[in-house]
Amino acid sequence: MDNTLCEYGGEVINEKNRGSFDKIREEFRTCIISNTSPCRRAMLTKYFGVPAVLTETKKPRAKPYQEAMSILETSASETAMVGDRLLTDIVGANKLGMYTIKVNPFDWWSEPLVIKVARGFESFVLGFYEE
Repeated sequence: MDNTLCEYGGEVINEKNRGSFDKIREEFRTCIISNTSPCRRAMLTKYFGVPAVLTETKKPRAKPYQEAMSILETSASETAMVGDRLLTDIVGANKLGMYTIKVNPFDWWSEPLVIKVARGFESFVLGFYEE
């Protein structure tokens, strides 16, 4: 959610992403995996009109991704994870054999310092793999 669909801690979709998200939701089964609080997750589920993973287990552990595939009724080879964080979104999905789509965050300046530091490390790691 944060910096993929909403600003960090946001409650509505970033307008830059509305068209893309609506198209994805129309053409594919979709659900939300987020490390946010249960209360915010419930609010976002209602706002976006798609189910959310309810487990309290955080990404990148396997359980949230497995629950998503159960909701979607898909296997790992039929499922894609879209996210902005290498170490939470992408690594966890890749470990299960899911397709991954890494997007750039659109407002990482609003994030807590610990996430900014993690992003710096993620950028360093990605530098070894990008052409």
